[in-house]
Amino acid sequence: TSHLVGNVGATWNIIKDLTMTSTFGFDKKDIRTGHFADTYTLDGAGNYSLADATNHSDVNWSWENTLAYSFTLGKHNLSLMAGNALYKNVAEEYKGAGHNLISSTMLFYNLGGLQDSQQISSSYVQTTMASFFGRINYKFNEKYLMTVTLRQDGSSVLAKDHQWGVFPSVALAWRMNEENFLKNVEQLSNLKLRLSYGISGNSAVSAYQTQGGLGKTMYAYLINNTENGAYGYYPALTPNYNLGWEKTATANIGIDFGFFNNRISGSLDIYQQKTSDLLMQKKVPSSTGYSLAWDNVGKTENKGVELVINTQNFNQKDFSWNTDYTFTLNREKITELADGTDRDISNGWFVGHSIKTHYGLEKIGIWQLDEAAEAAKYGEKPGRIKIKDQNKDGSIDNDNDRIILGSETPDFVMGLNNTFKYKNFDLRVFMYWRQGQMLHSEANGYGSYRIQGDPGIKVNYWTPENPTNEFPRPEKSYSDSSKLDALGYVDGSYLKIKEITLGYQLPKSWIGKIHASNIRIYCSLKNFFTF
Repeated sequence: TSHLVGNVGATWNIIKDLTMTSTFGFDKKDIRTGHFADTYTLDGAGNYSLADATNHSDVNWSWENTLAYSFTLGKHNLSLMAGNALYKNVAEEYKGAGHNLISSTMLFYNLGGLQDSQQISSSYVQTTMASFFGRINYKFNEKYLMTVTLRQDGSSVLAKDHQWGVFPSVALAWRMNEENFLKNVEQLSNLKLRLSYGISGNSAVSAYQTQGGLGKTMYAYLINNTENGAYGYYPALTPNYNLGWEKTATANIGIDFGFFNNRISGSLDIYQQKTSDLLMQKKVPSSTGYSLAWDNVGKTENKGVELVINTQNFNQKDFSWNTDYTFTLNREKITELADGTDRDISNGWFVGHSIKTHYGLEKIGIWQLDEAAEAAKYGEKPGRIKIKDQNKDGSIDNDNDRIILGSETPDFVMGLNNTFKYKNFDLRVFMYWRQGQMLHSEANGYGSYRIQGDPGIKVNYWTPENPTNEFPRPEKSYSDSSKLDALGYVDGSYLKIKEITLGYQLPKSWIGKIHASNIRIYCSLKNFFTF
C-alpha cells in the first residue's frame, strides 16, 4: 500500500476585514494485493494451485473557497461568509485470477501461466459533489447571538433531475448569566439558552444506483444435443430516475449551565427531527424481475432528550476525581409510507412504529405434558414451541398471527465516565448502558435448536424431566422455520464496562536525563465486562 496525502492553502487579505481563503486537498491510495497457494496447501486442498492479483487505486480531491467579512460597531459584531466546495472521488480496480499455474515459482507475478478457470475483472466508480454556502453571524453586547446559514448541495449519485438540494438553518442564543439580574449570583458560572431550526440532507447511496444494474449468471443451452454452459446477464437492480435527497428538519431547544466555578457543568437538549423522502432499499415483488430497489420511501419522526453533566468531585493537589454523565432518550416512529398505506409487511415498516421494528410470531413458552391435547389441535406435541394464537382461530399462520414484537431502538442510553488521578497515577473507568431494545439472535433461534447431526449450542432445552419454557426438545428433524425464528427475539438490554485504563506518568526528573518531555505507561481493558 502506498498513500499520499497533501493539502495547500492560500489566504488573501483583500482589504481590511475582508479575507479570501482557498484550500486544495489531495488523497491518493494505491493497493496491490497478490495471493498464491500451491496444490498441497489448505487453499489448494490437493486439487490445484491458485493465484490472483489485484490493483486498486482511490483518488480523492477537494477544492474549497471562502470569502469572509467582519466588522464591529459599538456593541454590534457582524461576520459574513460565502463559499463553495468541490469534491471528487475515483476508485479503479483490476483483478486477474485462476487455477493450475504452470510453475509455482511464478507465484502471482505471471497470471498468463494459469491454465484453468481464468477470470479477469475491472471496475471504475466516480462520484462528485458541489456545494455553495453562506453564513451570517451576529452578536450584540456579548449576550445575544444569531447564526443564519444557507447551503445548496449537488450530488452525482442521485437521479439526474433531483441532484440538488437547498438546506437552510437558523440558531439563536442568549447568555443569560451576562444579564444584570444574574451577574451577581456567585454560584452561577454559566447559563446560556439556545434555540435552533435547520434542514440537512443525506445522499448516502452508492454510485449508479439510480441507473439500475446487471447481474452475471450461468445458464445452459444445447448445441448438437449437448448441454453447454455460458454466462448471461439479468437486471439485478431496478433503476429509479426520481431518487432524490433525504431531508431532515430539526428543531432544538437547549441550555448550557455551570455552577460553583464550573465544578458542575453540562447541557440539556430537547429536540424533534422530521425526516422525509428516506433513502432506503425496499423489497419488491419477485414478479417484477427484481428483488430490491432504492427509493425515497416515506417519513419518520424522532423526539428526544440529551443530557450531559460534568462534575469535579475532588480537585486537590495530589488527588482529583472527575465524572461525566450522559443520558439519551429517543422516540422514533414512521409517520408516512410512500404508497400511502399504514404498513409494508415485506420490509417490516409500520406507521406509528420504529423503522427497526421486529414483526413475527409470539413465543409464549413450550408445550408441556399436561397440554398434549391442546397442542394436538395445532398439530404440535409436548416439548415444541408454543406460539400465541392471536386471532384465536385454532391455527397458527404468518398471515394472521404475526404481530409487532418490539424495536431495536432502546428506551434510553446512559454513559458514566470516571477519571481518578493520584500524583503520577491515573485511572479511567467508562461504563455504558442500553436499556429496552429487542434484538433478533441467530444463536437463540436456529443456532439453539438440536436436530440430527447438529448438536446446537448449550441451552436449557425441554425434556420430560426438565419441563422448561425456554427452549424446545431435541428432535431428529423440524422444518417450521417461522416458529424457530420466534425463538430468536430477545431482550437486548445490557450494561458494559467499555474501558478500564490504568496509567503512570514517569517523573520528569527521571525522563529529563534522556531528553524526553513526557513518558506515560498504561494498560487497558476494552469491552471486558458485559452484564
